[in-house]
Amino acid sequence: TDWNSIRLITIVLFISRIQYTVHFGSMKQMVEDIDPMMKEDSAFYGYITSLNNLGVAISGPVFGLLANKYGFRNPTLLAYCIAFCCNFGVIFLFNITSNGRYFALVIRFFAGISAGGSSILNTYWASVCASQDARTGSTYTEAAMTLGMVFGPLIQMLCIQIPNDIIIFHFLYINKYTVPAMIAIV
Repeated sequence: TDWNSIRLITIVLFISRIQYTVHFGSMKQMVEDIDPMMKEDSAFYGYITSLNNLGVAISGPVFGLLANKYGFRNPTLLAYCIAFCCNFGVIFLFNITSNGRYFALVIRFFAGISAGGSSILNTYWASVCASQDARTGSTYTEAAMTLGMVFGPLIQMLCIQIPNDIIIFHFLYINKYTVPAMIAIV
């Protein structure tokens, strides 16, 4: 078994789940702050959540096929590029002065695509583990994903005390919503 490869994948899975979950706890409030119409349309957050999950469901099989054809590396890099763009989009979402909720919907849809795409790494252990090590390899990847899903919201929670709207260069908003996205990018 290539344990160095398994350990690397666990780190990558941990980071990917942090990126995916860092906005879960604050997405609704963030979109309401960006777009006041969101408060009047209470069902819209359901659309954001549903499209996010649709992105996960669609991209999982597609990225699986890509991994079968091209290996794990290129599809995984594509998923991370999408995640980077989504977090970058969250950072600049506060610059959208009207209909920001629609941009948030698109961002979360692509965040779902990224999460579904990175899910191919959940099965990477099966291709590099000897049969006697399969349970251990599976446990490593599951633990990394679970811990990442804990640390994402924890980062958001730690950023809640950041004052609203410190503006740098007249366009970069630093607040409790954008700092977690900046951390996820790093």
